[in-house]
Amino acid sequence: MSVAKENITAFVLAGGQSSRMGQDKGLLMLGKKRMVDYVIEALEPCVREVILIANDPAYMELGYQVLEDEEKGQGPLGGICTALKHSPSPYNFMVSCDMPFISREAVRYLMEKAGDADVTLPLTEGRIQPLCGIYAKSCLASMEAALKAGRLQLRSLMKEFDCQMLPMEESGLDFRYLFKNVNTPEEFEEAKKEIQQWK
Repeated sequence: MSVAKENITAFVLAGGQSSRMGQDKGLLMLGKKRMVDYVIEALEPCVREVILIANDPAYMELGYQVLEDEEKGQGPLGGICTALKHSPSPYNFMVSCDMPFISREAVRYLMEKAGDADVTLPLTEGRIQPLCGIYAKSCLASMEAALKAGRLQLRSLMKEFDCQMLPMEESGLDFRYLFKNVNTPEEFEEAKKEIQQWK
């Protein structure tokens, strides 16, 4: 069963501290666009709406609804909980703002393959990618409990859900960079060289 466009809202997780980068990652200019712009452009044609989870007021200028993390400093899990709490949709596509190589084709592939699982995540070379996947709104209670207990590691938390993992080797897509996070100045310089080949 695929997830229809009208049943899924996308959330871009941009509330992190960007400590390794030294400045807000999503707002950095990568070529002619901000890093977050690439993520939004991949999501927007595929979902009913795009909402940003961010604490920097500068994100308000992008023209999308912005929600602040309700539990700041709690990593991606805090952002996902905020997203699920306020989501109008039964399914929700979560993507980190520092994944500029994500593509519409990859987003659509995950939506087409998503079934009744609580969580649908891409699997690349045996490693799940929890910051680019589909989360059912019904995950909220369990995720909030984990947040309160200080269990913030998403990968270990996935063991508690009906988690569908999709090997990207079977997708027919070139996934080498799709889920690449740009966390450091060195990775940012590399991304600047690569982005022109991918977008």
